[in-house]
Amino acid sequence: GRDITALLTNPGEAKSPHEAYFFYRGDRLEAVRSGKWSLHLNHSYRSLKDQPGKDGIPGPYIQKQTEVTLYDLEKDLSQKRNIAEDYPRIVNRLQDLAKKFDASLRTNSRPKGSL
Repeated sequence: GRDITALLTNPGEAKSPHEAYFFYRGDRLEAVRSGKWSLHLNHSYRSLKDQPGKDGIPGPYIQKQTEVTLYDLEKDLSQKRNIAEDYPRIVNRLQDLAKKFDASLRTNSRPKGSL
């Protein structure tokens, strides 16, 4: 890894030593952050169905699917406006980074608990 202390202690002036950061949920890559761009990859997730829960037990769940979304964090820090259609080259570049990183991680993985 690389030291990112300067990003935490002096975020206005420090530059990241990484081209991108990759976000996983379990073993599934779900997002990539590079500079001001945040790309969320399509993935499935579990959501509550229309029916409310009862007696402390949640209602039924359903599986949903997200679309690929892109956000400009300098203009939209709360990530509410998907601009993927406006920046297809950025989407393609970040998807390519994600595919390469994920493939490399899976190819070079070690068993849990080993160095």
